[in-house]
Amino acid sequence: MRIPEPFFVILNPTLSMLLRSPFHRLVSKSLMLITIVGRKTGKTYSIPVRYIRHGNTIRFFTGATNKWWRNMRGGADVTLLVEGKSAGYHAVAADSPPDQIREALVLLFKEFPQDAPYYEVRIDKSGQPLPEDLDRAAENTIMIEARKP
Repeated sequence: MRIPEPFFVILNPTLSMLLRSPFHRLVSKSLMLITIVGRKTGKTYSIPVRYIRHGNTIRFFTGATNKWWRNMRGGADVTLLVEGKSAGYHAVAADSPPDQIREALVLLFKEFPQDAPYYEVRIDKSGQPLPEDLDRAAENTIMIEARKP
């Protein structure tokens, strides 16, 4: 089930507060808080996002139509609050080839199948994402990779 977009006005600040609290363990195994500074505005933004670990890299995703990821195009220093620990990272919103994004989305949906509707990906009865949906999602998704400097 997909949460309607207007609810995120309430949900995101609530999740941000929870991630910063002593009760972060309720959600911090799958959600983190990224804090970035806008390149043009200089304004600080904190956004809760789903993440997956890939070796020493933390990967997270967003739709290409969202604007906040553009601050990491070409790379940017960010702060990630992961499992209650805040640290500096270098994050890059790379122009990854669709097949690489597709592969990463398969891993994301394997761990978090409830996220598939946000990417308009249907999951079949065996728990696998439909290939045509994955192809379309890979074209419209930005993958961001963050590593400690």
